[in-house]
Amino acid sequence: MLATEMEVRPARPRVLVVDDRAPDRLHVVAALAGRFDVFPLPTGGDPLRAARARRPELVLLALGRGSVDDTLRICRTLRTDVRPIAHVAVYARGRPPRTAEQVCETWCADGYLAGPFDGPALLAFVDAVLRGERPVHLPEAAPSPLSRLVNRLRGAP
Repeated sequence: MLATEMEVRPARPRVLVVDDRAPDRLHVVAALAGRFDVFPLPTGGDPLRAARARRPELVLLALGRGSVDDTLRICRTLRTDVRPIAHVAVYARGRPPRTAEQVCETWCADGYLAGPFDGPALLAFVDAVLRGERPVHLPEAAPSPLSRLVNRLRGAP
């Protein structure tokens, strides 16, 4: 077949999903699989080694029940390594353990998605991160009553 007859398709961006909770990992993979080449990291796998081997355009890290600080260190390492990953973003289901500002500024994430989200919100988030809209913050879970009280006592809105 001649080159002019071949259908030229742009390469689909590669996304590595790092999430220790299998149900959440499957949800993310299912939401992204139609538009991206998605590679889920098996539970207990080494995200740094997988990222270096696959060279994805985006690594999605879940802030789950494991060590949040360890996950955020991985985020920073992926962004500042000798061969940095183009985009690294973080998502947290439910009540986020960190604010978007902390995750993006301190830990070098390109984006932060928090709170309950569905497939279309996840796709919009990934598209924005891959377009380079940094930092990407999609709606976070509402602050807890205690944090609202503390902010009110401090005089913050």
